[in-house]
Amino acid sequence: MGIVIRVNGSGAGDGFLITPDNGCIFSVPLNLSTDDGSTVTATIDAIPNGTGVVLPGGNISVGPAVKVIPINATAVSNAQGDTIINVRVGGSTTSLSLTAISNPEIWFKGRFEGRFASRRDLWQS
Repeated sequence: MGIVIRVNGSGAGDGFLITPDNGCIFSVPLNLSTDDGSTVTATIDAIPNGTGVVLPGGNISVGPAVKVIPINATAVSNAQGDTIINVRVGGSTTSLSLTAISNPEIWFKGRFEGRFASRRDLWQS
């Protein structure tokens, strides 16, 4: 039995969160499931927790259907991977590291094509 952890669709072993800006909170889905069809009782924590992620306490049920837990950062990371999400089942732990960033920049290299309405009635409101 293995636990599958994905943040915002990525299960690459690490991920990122965007910190709040001007009161706007950027929540992302933390997806948990099992990879063998079983259903298990697990606990989840964030140790260390440099980003201030709040997670549900107590036991949670994780099965083949994806369980979605919305999470968000409350602070900017001091170092890459300074928050580790741990899902514990018995003596086994599956982990994913997270980094919280502010002011993200997206770089683009390639072609872009913009198509705009050429009929006036399509772009007037």
